[in-house]
Amino acid sequence: MNTIDTTESIVETEGIERTFNENYARAMKLFPYDSPNQHQYQIISRILQLKDKGTLLLEAPTGSGKTIASLTSLLARRNDGEKIVIIVRTVSQMEPVMREWGRIVGGYDGFREKYSQDEDIMILPVMGKARLCKQLPFLRQHMKFSNQAVHFLCKSLPCKLYPTQQQFFKGQYAKPLAMRLNMSLAGQSKKGSPTIDRVHQFYSGLKSCGYYKQRELMREASIIIATYPYLNGNLLEATLKNMNVDINQVYFLIDEAHNLVSPSRISLSIEHVEKAIFLFGKLRILQNLKNLMKLSKKVQLHEIGSDEEIDHLRRVISECVKKVRDKYRITIADLSDDALISLNGFLSAIYNGDIITRKNRMEIVQSTPDVMLSGLYGARLVVFQSGTFQPINSYRKLFGMHSAETLVSKESDISNQFRCYLRYRGLTSSYKKRSPVLYKTMTEVIMEIVPLSPRHVLVLCPSYDFKDELSPVISEFIETNNLETKVLEETRSTSSEEMSNLLINAAQPYVVLAIAAGKLAEGVEVVHKGNSLISMVIMAGLPFSPPSKDRAIIMQAMTHAARDKRAANQFMMQIPLERKVRQAFGRTIRTERDRGALVILDFRAEKFLKQSMKLTRVRNMEQLKGRLNLLYDDFPNLNELRSNNNS
Repeated sequence: MNTIDTTESIVETEGIERTFNENYARAMKLFPYDSPNQHQYQIISRILQLKDKGTLLLEAPTGSGKTIASLTSLLARRNDGEKIVIIVRTVSQMEPVMREWGRIVGGYDGFREKYSQDEDIMILPVMGKARLCKQLPFLRQHMKFSNQAVHFLCKSLPCKLYPTQQQFFKGQYAKPLAMRLNMSLAGQSKKGSPTIDRVHQFYSGLKSCGYYKQRELMREASIIIATYPYLNGNLLEATLKNMNVDINQVYFLIDEAHNLVSPSRISLSIEHVEKAIFLFGKLRILQNLKNLMKLSKKVQLHEIGSDEEIDHLRRVISECVKKVRDKYRITIADLSDDALISLNGFLSAIYNGDIITRKNRMEIVQSTPDVMLSGLYGARLVVFQSGTFQPINSYRKLFGMHSAETLVSKESDISNQFRCYLRYRGLTSSYKKRSPVLYKTMTEVIMEIVPLSPRHVLVLCPSYDFKDELSPVISEFIETNNLETKVLEETRSTSSEEMSNLLINAAQPYVVLAIAAGKLAEGVEVVHKGNSLISMVIMAGLPFSPPSKDRAIIMQAMTHAARDKRAANQFMMQIPLERKVRQAFGRTIRTERDRGALVILDFRAEKFLKQSMKLTRVRNMEQLKGRLNLLYDDFPNLNELRSNNNS
């Protein structure tokens, strides 16, 4: 290397170091706590060091403060005109992100001060038409509408709120409206946490369509929060257009990104196809779909129809959406019917997975997320984060991000945790072992452990069927023994918001009978001023994924993407199981001050989880109670926690 090259290298290194120091100082100015913990320091440093157009997969323990660290880092790197897009799994999981944003801005006064200093950190949670349509409640009084039907009906029904081309994107009031929304959320953060309900109330109070007004506000916000569907090509492209940016001006933060690997299915039934035949006539492609559904096989695309036939059918559906046409005997009721919605969704995804048929149904199985995530190429930065990202190199391959960097921030101190499995009296949720005697024994063990927990207890079942068998036995036990134990039960219709709000405001501990990987298992915060209100998780059996009829197809796709058959096999059983258990236990540890116990009532944990999760084997109840009493010694209960925080 000559002298000139050496000099240029030194100058470049000094420039990189200077940029890092400046961005780190900005991040620390934004960081709302005294100082980052060890996990947060690693995350902040690594994100600030990433090269432009870089990708990072980061794993840090649940409750370690990943989101606040990632968000402050991206804000520190962000330049004028650039956007941060945060992707979460569900709308309810937007609230933890909004809470962290509220802490960064420092409430109403802090937001105004930062804005006056040209620190533009306005936020916008993005919701779909079904949540924001003002017509929907009135329409549902007369007929049944699914949420998906709103996308069809929005353009086919006369609506005074639907903006004309002249009205749309004028945006002269967008900035003041975005300010109003952000000041409202910032004010709410001072008292607790900004909520999706507040956002919904804001749009409901407008005289115009909330959904299309939201699209205007996207241009004004620096931080956009959206759900996983916004990673899909067409929707991602439309979102970038609404934000008025190119992909190279966007930083992406994808939360709980391990969920992207779960195989997704898009289903179409023979009834849906028959309804389409009734509406459109016997098109060859529809007849092919109907005939193939009588078989059980993997279908090749050419057996369904040509590209031209698929495009033609999509255009026919699109025309019906735009105009109610007598030619096709279309009515508003037809447009709201699941048949056209399912057919349109199926055709939209027909090139993105394996197609199989069985029992009068056809499914597109999307085994790996690499095709969907290819739309992120060219982004300013992409950060995938999770509390359970192992084996991280296999995730990197399944994401199609072969050159991505990785960061694993491991737990250093687990003295505030006790994780065990109880090998006792044959406890298991194995289907062959289920019996009235098993449910009775499991109930007796659960009810003996519960009183030792100072705060709420999650009792997580592997399925609704298992819970429905266990629930009446627990109720009978409580009644027979005249206990005052309160039970909150998750049902198929219960919302996570209802459950979390009840637990947050409860005066005494609840036993929460719920489903592993259900409505309280991931992304839902049950906290008081950051401290977890859940101190124990009891796994009433192990939540293995049910056997999949598509196992061979999914295995083939995962093996191809991961280039590793052993890793693909792990993703079918071992990894989903460990992820569900880790995410469930993560509800107990939200700060370093929390203490949590994980008790698994299934002897199979010895084979599948003992080593990877460092579980202690417990042989009897006395040993278990002794360890739990030691863990919770001097640990404040619900009322003491609230009193300490209020004093």
